[in-house]
Formats: sequence, structure tokens, C-alpha cells
Amino acid sequence: MGIRRLKADSACLGCHFTEKLEGGKPEAIAGISCESCHGSAKN
Repeated sequence: MGIRRLKADSACLGCHFTEKLEGGKPEAIAGISCESCHGSAKN
């Protein structure tokens, strides 16, 4: 796929990391977790 760093490629972040928007740009904050697929925790 020609990708050197999963954290640097926004196409990979959604599945491989928990992310947050920092300055309008997605940023990885943790590796794969429940929240990666199921969204942020509630209560």
C-alpha cells in the first residue's frame, strides 16, 4: 500500500487507532480498542 506510518495516514487511523480531532485534523491517541469500532464510551 506504500504506507510508511499508520499513525500518519488518515485512511488507516479510523480502523487501527482511537482518534480525536486536533485542529481539524485526526490524531491517533491510542491503539486499537473497543472505541475504535464502537465509538466513545458513554457514562
